[in-house]
Amino acid sequence: MQKTIKIVTYPRCGSSYLYWLLSTSFGKNILKTHLFDKELINTFSESDYIVTVLRDPLDAISSFIAMESFYWRKDQTLEEYLEEKIPTRIFDYVDFYETIMEIADLILDYKEINIFRNTVVKKISDDTLNKIVNYDYIDLVKDDKDHYFLRTSLKSEEYMYIKNKIIESDLSDCYNIYNKCKELVTSFIK
Repeated sequence: MQKTIKIVTYPRCGSSYLYWLLSTSFGKNILKTHLFDKELINTFSESDYIVTVLRDPLDAISSFIAMESFYWRKDQTLEEYLEEKIPTRIFDYVDFYETIMEIADLILDYKEINIFRNTVVKKISDDTLNKIVNYDYIDLVKDDKDHYFLRTSLKSEEYMYIKNKIIESDLSDCYNIYNKCKELVTSFIK
């Protein structure tokens, strides 16, 4: 039975790239979401194939907060914004991966998606019985102001400052769950 592919990731972990890669490879729209609403889990069924991507917590959280700050920080100073966002995003990271590792059919390593993109597509095709209709990936990921998306948070002038502030935080819970998930990653490095 053909399965419905659903990309469910923590923000800034390559979901947009993976979405375009799979959509163009299989010739159809793929659901892409971030699992902050736990009720979403109840909408998944046996016919769904849940794909997620694991990214180093420091990089993922830094990128997410930098993008948020770029679009949404209004009257707050950067310090005020970070004081509010850093603990929230650390909690969200841990909460997301604790949940997703229980329901994901495939956990990919962020660093491997682009390097092994044809192998990733073949693996998902084999697992889901979705036919590959296009082997030529066209990179369609771009900045999108309407959807508050930056292709790379490195565009934010504040990125390194934000990353250094996050380094000062206790990320031990993030790295504990990251290491647990890493044991479940399907790696394509031989």
